[in-house]
This record gives sequence, C-alpha cells and structure tokens, in this order.
Amino acid sequence: MDQQSLLDTFDHVVVLMLENRSFDNILGYLYQDGVPPGKTFEGVAGKNLTNPDENGNPVPVSIGTNFHEPFPDPGEIFEHVTPQLFGVPPSDTVTMQGFVRDYFNTLKKLHRWKDSAGDQSKVIMKCFAPSSIPVLSRLAQQFAVFDHWFCAVPSQTWCNRAFWHAATSWGWVDNPPVQGDTPWNLDSWAEFTKGKTLFDLLETQFGVGSWHVYEDLAVPFTKLVHWGDLKGKIGEDYFRYFEGGEPYFTNFFADCAAGQLPKYSFVEPHFINFFEDVMWHDDMHPSSFDSVIYSDGGPGSVLLGDRIVWKVYQAIRNSNSSSGNNWQNTLLIITFDEHGG
Repeated sequence: MDQQSLLDTFDHVVVLMLENRSFDNILGYLYQDGVPPGKTFEGVAGKNLTNPDENGNPVPVSIGTNFHEPFPDPGEIFEHVTPQLFGVPPSDTVTMQGFVRDYFNTLKKLHRWKDSAGDQSKVIMKCFAPSSIPVLSRLAQQFAVFDHWFCAVPSQTWCNRAFWHAATSWGWVDNPPVQGDTPWNLDSWAEFTKGKTLFDLLETQFGVGSWHVYEDLAVPFTKLVHWGDLKGKIGEDYFRYFEGGEPYFTNFFADCAAGQLPKYSFVEPHFINFFEDVMWHDDMHPSSFDSVIYSDGGPGSVLLGDRIVWKVYQAIRNSNSSSGNNWQNTLLIITFDEHGG
C-alpha cells in the first residue's frame, strides 16, 4: 500500500502542538544505545557536538536530568535565533554555534538573575534521555518520528502557529507587541490575519462542525493567532474545552469517549496556570524568570507535557469504536511550534 493510500484510511486527524522545544532536546537521544538495524536516525547520540561558551571553550551536548531546564526561558525571538544559528559574532553561513553565547547574553540582561550566567548558559546543550520522557519517546519508537523537523519561521510562537493553519505568517517574524504605535502591532496583526485558513477549507468541504479547537483559555490561543479569520466563530461547533467544561462536559476527552471527534481536532495544552488544579503550565514551554504567565506557581516541567501526551493518546486509543472515530481511523500528530531558543 502506498503512502497516499495509507493516508486515505484516516477519517480523523488530531494535532497536539506543544511549545518551545527542539528535536535534539526532546528526542536527540532516542536511540542512545544504537539505531535499529536497517534504520537511520538524525539524533545526537555518539556525535561530538559542541558550542563555544562566552570564553570560547567548547560545551558538549550531554544528557540532562532536570525536568525544569532550561530555566529561565532562553531567547526565542528572531533577534535571538539569528545569532543562535549564525554564531556570535555572526558568520555568513549557518554554523549552529551561537546557542550557548546567546543564552549567556540573555541571562546577563536579567537584572534580578543572581546565579552564574556562565554556568547556567551551558544548560542549553542538555538533551533528555528516553527514560526522562517515556511516553513521547515510546510513541516515537513504536510509530514514526520526523527527525528533520524545522519550524517555519526561525522565531517565536504566533508566526509558527500561523503557518500551521494558514501556510504563512504574512511577513511577520515576531509576535505582535501588545502595546506600541509601531506598524507591527495587534491591530495590524488582525488585518493581516483575515486570509483563509485550513479551517475555511474544512468547512467548505465538510461543513460546520468539521473542526474543533480544544482549549481551556478564556479565548483560544488559536483564535488570537487567526483573529482576522476566526473572530466571528463562536460556540461549540468551533471551540470546545480540552480538559475543563463543567457542567457541560463538551471537552476533548468526552468527545473521544463518545466517538464524536470532528474531522480535524487541534489541541491546545495549558499555556498558563488557568485552572486551580493546574499548578504549572504543561505545554513544555521553558518557564520565564520574570513573567507572571510562565513563572507563577513554579517552573514548568517536560514531565507535565509528557503526561498530556499520554492522556491524549490514551483517549484516542480507548475511543468508542462503535461510533464515528476510533484509533484505527484516527491520525495523531504530536509536534512543537518552535525550537524555543
């Protein structure tokens, strides 16, 4: 059976998009004991990969065991990613040699950061072993993993999430600022985002109710990213809770159990500490040092993100096979919006 025929067997697609982790950081050591015979894998195990520190000394890639790292959040905007890729000072070609130095410079600018920027900046070269992220690692080993993953824009969240559903960021390379009179602000973003998206194509082909964004924020993050196109979309035909939803229970897990997933489901984890029972954000985003959104309640942990992966996978695996969706005709895609610095 060819690849297109295999894709045609899926009636439902579920996308869980997590936050701000590179492929190497999460799955670089997936085959630390050797790649299976006959297979290839572009990881970091067995390779002498280094980055120079602020003094020019090489910092090797190694296995990390702190689930909260890197903390604080490294630089993720375009102005930081450029030196990460081209080096500090920059070269004319992509060398991938600026990650440690850029993180060092980021830490030095944090006025309340009292620890050693030199020591902490080396953490950016830490990658997790499969045992540290057992669910995601096991799924990658047993199903399939894309080992040449690239975010669409070498920058932060809004632009890359826009690409996922609109195939463009309309020329933007950073998130729009909340305030300011610059032409690149929220009002301009709303104008730029009036273009068609994947959601429009789904409605054209399958009708209203063919897609849901599952989220637990007051306003879905996806709706903000595509505000120009989605601001008029309201109600449960479009947006439903991910884990919350009392007293309505129209959430992702209820829909899975009832076999009522739409053609396309886009799942948003907890980006911030929104519910009382969510003590940390579980999107795998490294926590910021001076942000209420990403530091209140303590640093986030990749283990919390791995738990979300497990819950989503199990919900699909145990979905009602006598109804419209079940694990055999549902494609689950787990990805990240960007490498996150």
